Parts: sequence; structure tokens; C-alpha cells
Amino acid sequence: MSTPREEWLALDPATRREARQHARRLRPHPSPEVSAAAARYARSYLNGRPWNPRRFPLMFAAMLLAAMAAGAGIGVAFAMLSGPGGGGMGTSFWLVAVAAGIAVTSPLTARRVRLVRMCRLELANNQALEDAVAGAAAAAPAGWSPPALAWPPPAADRDLSVRYDARRLRRRYAWTLVSVLAMALIVAGAALTGADPVTTGIVGGAFAVALLPVIAALAVLLVRWVLPGRPVVGIDDAGLHVPLIGCDLPWSSIAEIRLYPMRFLRRDGQPSVVVAFVPRDPAALAGALPVSARRRRRLEKSARVYGTPLSVSDALITHSGEQLAAAASAHSGLPIRRY
Repeated sequence: MSTPREEWLALDPATRREARQHARRLRPHPSPEVSAAAARYARSYLNGRPWNPRRFPLMFAAMLLAAMAAGAGIGVAFAMLSGPGGGGMGTSFWLVAVAAGIAVTSPLTARRVRLVRMCRLELANNQALEDAVAGAAAAAPAGWSPPALAWPPPAADRDLSVRYDARRLRRRYAWTLVSVLAMALIVAGAALTGADPVTTGIVGGAFAVALLPVIAALAVLLVRWVLPGRPVVGIDDAGLHVPLIGCDLPWSSIAEIRLYPMRFLRRDGQPSVVVAFVPRDPAALAGALPVSARRRRRLEKSARVYGTPLSVSDALITHSGEQLAAAASAHSGLPIRRY
């Protein structure tokens, strides 16, 4: 029997490239066989290469130190060799700082990009793989059933009001503040060593423009949800409540609860998960929700990937995905399906 990697490599390069292109938009490959092979390959790759996000802050700090030290040291040496009239000290500072940053962060960045691409390949093609497994089970001899997985039983029945966790949010976006401070230090160092003001302004401005969308999104999240303490998801006897999209759904309208691992995000040392609440008619629910066009596109993407517009990641909220799924299962009596 061939391994998932051998099955993937047996496809011609054009087909593999097409599968990756569809996955970038979180869409499955048109061929169910290719889609299932892509999902098996991505899942086996990700299972063998767990991502440790704690390395990224350490690598980022090392990059900053290397950039500052190398830029300052070689900038001073360049100025001394250039003589009193040399004006290239600031320029050399920029060049060395950029080179040091690229050299230090490239390996980690390349690995993270590959893991994200493989995670997208898995998510986009999960459903085809599940359909293939279901088809194999249906074609199995009478009396055969797949082995049962011994998952822990759901937690005790209780209501949940889930909000954004300010502590997790601070830890997640601390790198934004560090990046702003580091850029301010580098710009100040370049100015002190005689860099061209135009060059300094262009580099600093480009960095600011790159961070502006992140800062704006974080500000909106803080003002609208975190600081007021507004609930993101509510679970009680009446059903599922998602105030973000104005959705209140009774348990009788929900058919299944799913858990999807997020390979490149972690929560308390464990992989973060997405909880997906699958309604009996996902298309009708998505069309009836009173949301903006931008939010509707996100709901459509969630429906393609998770089979439902009602999905939430536990990376930044007060309760884990397991707690949400267990509480929902206890209230509704529905099983939890894990991918």
C-alpha cells in the first residue's frame, strides 16, 4: 500500500499545482479522488511536523539584536574607513540591518508559510476525504464498522458565555508592539548614523503601512468586543447564540458538532481548534443572517471549509474548543465529530 506522500507524488505536477491553487482560495479540487489524495498528504505532513509558535518570538528577538548590532557595528566601521567625508554610515546601517533580519528569520518564516499552505490544503479538501472514508465504510462487508475512538466524555451540562480573553489577546499581539518599538529604534539609529532622510522615511513609512491593517483590526476588536466584554458565543438550554452575526438557533436546528485542529495555532500548549456547529440547512441559514457583504463572504468561506457558517476558533476566547463542544453536546445530545 502506498503512503500518502507517494500517492500525492504519483499525481502529475499540473494536477498538484491546480490542487494548491484551489487550496489558496480554500476550495477543493474538482476531482474527488485528487481532493482526497491532497487531504491525506497534507494531514500526514502536518501530523509529522508540529508547529511550535514559541520559537517565533525568540527568533524575532534574535533578528532584532543581530540587525541592531551588525548595523551599528559595521556602520561605524564603514564611517571610519570612509574618512571624515564619508556619508555612507547610515546607508550601511540599513543594508546590514535588513540583511541580518532576512538571514535570521528566513528559515522560520519559510517553514511557517509551508505549514500554513499545507493546512489550507487539508482544510480545503477535508470533505472529499471524509466522503471517501464514508464510501469505503458503506462498501465494507456486512457487520464491519470502523474502530471506535476513545474520546473523553463531555463535561457536565452547564451554560457558557464565551468572550474574548484579554490576556490571550495581549500575548497574541505583543509582537505588534515589539515591531513598532523595534522599527522606531532602527529608524532612530539610522538617522543618528547619517542615513539619507528620504531613505529613512521610505523604509519607516513602508513598515508603518504594513502594520496599519493589523493595528486597525486590533483597535476595532478591542473597542467593539474585548473592552465592553460582549459575548462571542452563548450556549444554554434555548440553543446556540452568536451575537457577532445576530444568530440564535435552537438545538433542534443543529445536526452536528465538529472539531477541526488549527495546526499553526496553539492554546495552552495544545493545538488550537475550530468548533463548527452544523445546522440542518446551512445554505438557508447563511442566506437569512443579517450581515454585511464582507461578513457574508467570511461565512461562505467557513461553509466551504467546515460545512457550516457557524464556526469559531478558540485561539483568543475564554473557553477552549473542547469546552464549547462538550457543553453544546450536553445540551443538544449531539455527538462530537473530530477531524
